[in-house]
Amino acid sequence: MYVILDLICHWFQRNLDIVYFIYGLAFVVMGVAILVQRKKRSVFKLANIIWLLAGFGLIHGTNEFLDMLAIIKGRSPVFDIVRSFILIVSFLFLFEFGRQLFHICGQKHRDKITKLFGWWLTLIVGLVIFIFGFMSTDFWKIGSIWARYLLCFPGGLLISFGLVSYYKYENKELYSLKVKKYFFWGSLFFLAYGILGGLVVPKADFFPSDWINADSFLMAVRIPVQIFRAICAIIITWAILGILRIFNWEMEEKLQREITERKLAEEALQRSHDDLEIRIQERTKELTKTSELLKVEINQRKQIEEEIRRDYDIQKTLNSLLKFSLKAVTIDEVLKYTLELVLSIPLLSFQSKGCIFLVEDESQILVMKVWKGISEYLLKSCARIPFGRCFCGQAALTQRIQFVDHLDERHEIRYEGIMPHGHYCVPIIFSGEVLGVLNIYVSENHPHSQKEEDFLIAITDALAGVIERKKASIKLEETQAQLIQSAKIASLGQLAGGIAHELNNPLTGVLNNVQLIKMEAGMKKEFNMENFKELLGIIEQSALRCRKIVQAFLNLSHTAKSEFEPLALNPLIEEVKVIIEHEMKLGNIVFQNDLRPDLVNIKADSQLLEEVILMLISNAKWAIEKKFQNKNGGIITIKTYQDPEAKSVIMSISDNGIGITQENIAKLFTSFFTTKKVGEGTGLGLALIQSIINKHKGDISVESQVNVGTTFKVKFPCI
Repeated sequence: MYVILDLICHWFQRNLDIVYFIYGLAFVVMGVAILVQRKKRSVFKLANIIWLLAGFGLIHGTNEFLDMLAIIKGRSPVFDIVRSFILIVSFLFLFEFGRQLFHICGQKHRDKITKLFGWWLTLIVGLVIFIFGFMSTDFWKIGSIWARYLLCFPGGLLISFGLVSYYKYENKELYSLKVKKYFFWGSLFFLAYGILGGLVVPKADFFPSDWINADSFLMAVRIPVQIFRAICAIIITWAILGILRIFNWEMEEKLQREITERKLAEEALQRSHDDLEIRIQERTKELTKTSELLKVEINQRKQIEEEIRRDYDIQKTLNSLLKFSLKAVTIDEVLKYTLELVLSIPLLSFQSKGCIFLVEDESQILVMKVWKGISEYLLKSCARIPFGRCFCGQAALTQRIQFVDHLDERHEIRYEGIMPHGHYCVPIIFSGEVLGVLNIYVSENHPHSQKEEDFLIAITDALAGVIERKKASIKLEETQAQLIQSAKIASLGQLAGGIAHELNNPLTGVLNNVQLIKMEAGMKKEFNMENFKELLGIIEQSALRCRKIVQAFLNLSHTAKSEFEPLALNPLIEEVKVIIEHEMKLGNIVFQNDLRPDLVNIKADSQLLEEVILMLISNAKWAIEKKFQNKNGGIITIKTYQDPEAKSVIMSISDNGIGITQENIAKLFTSFFTTKKVGEGTGLGLALIQSIINKHKGDISVESQVNVGTTFKVKFPCI
């Protein structure tokens, strides 16, 4: 018996190249089969991750082919490194497939377990393999062994358990497909492969590889472990090919469903066609009886076409109003545009006269804002109408449409020679509050039309939303301007002490030199003209320094302009530098400039940009102070340069402070978000900066590393 086993063992050992070929071919076939299988838009979750198993099959199959070549052609150090690298990569794919398979079919009672198998687990395992390999004398051999222990063996276990769990998870769909045996055999032989490929490793001088290894396996079983691995590969490939049938079934089901739906649609179409034929025949018989019915139908069709045309015009009017309101226009311009639109629709029988009232500062009072065709008398008499007076006041008071087809006693405001007419007075209401009234003139004895009334209600509803949005936009801009001004005042207050110190130094020089001149003059000494010129030069330099500081401070304190002007960016930075130099010195912070001299101009508001620069520098100063605690080492660098391709001017402000975490960078420009303690910041600074940059049609981005520093980049379009 032992003789026969020895003969079999020797035969396999002499023909291991054939074994490796079959072993590799099985996995390559599996990988190719998975890749060519159509899985697009599959409802099975397995379709989203099975490409990882295909990657394992192709890469590991390639590794087995290389092992075959090593037997045939011989080994070399470089060849061994390539084989080891491919082996590790293939097991990474195997492990990742097992991890994701286990994760997607995690049940509620396993939620805590599945959380341990996050995406980071593969990275950690790979890092451990690298560390063990690096610590050894033979990196690739030891790394390959640990890849088998930490990737192949756990990967085989995860896939084995995952296939069983997935079948249970999708049992409702998979039971009828009779693929249970493929999942079972696949699970069983992935477990066997995980043990044979993950625990039976090349012999090494550490546990357990010095005890359980390929040599000890051969001594015990008399057959190389590669034979059993190849058998596992063949059965695994057979099982996976069987599992892939679920996608074919799914495609067939979709195709069959589409065919069925198409047949049903064709049958429904045919029934509709048959019904239509019957109706046409019946209709033809009816039409032949009398021509009067034909005339009635023609008239009805004309009415329908007229209604469709009118509905189209109404919808077009609403769309035009909403589109116009999105432009940078005032409320009065929107009202004027609305009135012109309403009075210009030819299918509505309105006179070319009307007006729109709004409720402004004083409640219960309508103020005429826009008008067309209104007499001078009515412009004065109806300029301000209390709620309840005349038709417009009644509409506002009752919040209901007031329609009248002639002048009666309710028309309180009238004058001698007034032409007979009627009105639609429609209240403009938003959330139960009257915002105004739309007043449209109609001819005397004009019949009331529900369609006209519905149209006017639709117009006023849309107009109410536009008015409310415009008011909110105005309030937002005012609030934003106040916030910017508040931030500027706060910045000026913080800088006041430093500026006073900056002014004190040159003023002290001026005073000392003037006193020196007076003292020499009092002693009636003869002046040395050279010394006198030198003293005057010092006084002049000190005075110019004071003027420069004061001018920079005044420029920063000005209110922002409503229109942007062409300006150079570098001088603005220099002005801010003059103001903050003393603050930087007190904080032991080095302030560096790298300003491109030939920088093109941008179109901007100098006050707003100075505020942006000041706030960014202030943030950088805070970050440095938190890191260095007023010790030396802090550096703030401002750079300016151009991007010719993007046609933009770029300013970057960098610091080497405490930095910002990646989590906080995502929320950095959110209003009221701050990393500072209570009392150190409002959380509005960067949100205001982004708003200012957006007004300039620019862009701001940030790059940061914790304890390394932060860089803000601001891009402005060139003129």
